[in-house]
Amino acid sequence: MQQDNYSILDTLLYLFDHIIYEQKGNASLNEMQQTLNEAGFTEKTINRALDWFVDLNDIQQNHHFLQLPSQQSIRWFSAAEKQKISVESRGFINKLTQMHVIDAPLRETIIAKLMTLDESKLLLEDVMWVALMSLYHRQDKVADREWLSHLLSDEISPAVFH
Repeated sequence: MQQDNYSILDTLLYLFDHIIYEQKGNASLNEMQQTLNEAGFTEKTINRALDWFVDLNDIQQNHHFLQLPSQQSIRWFSAAEKQKISVESRGFINKLTQMHVIDAPLRETIIAKLMTLDESKLLLEDVMWVALMSLYHRQDKVADREWLSHLLSDEISPAVFH
């Protein structure tokens, strides 16, 4: 019997690194499920990660927000968001918005998806990965996706944001 030692984020990172990024997003859900199963992830964890991924795509395609914020709006984080998303990570999200790497609807998508993760506290690297996954299917954001990918691989120092 498989151990359920992996969080949704661990599973998503494996999925992104070994399947989506390598295949440029062309893998089917069945292929993703099979690859994760072969890697030793439990069925429960696989299903939760794939649900998270499908929901991300659904939000991005349908903009499931009652009212889309304007690009000029200031984002105030709720108490629950402040508790879960580190100060450094919130600053990073705001900086991505100010730099026009992400727009306000994508910012809201990233925050919404961060709040669904298992982790009680999300650090900068976690937020960077979710931002990269969120940027991945946006054809208008290819350069920003590449820049964030380099940032994650430590080719650019996060100190750029301070």
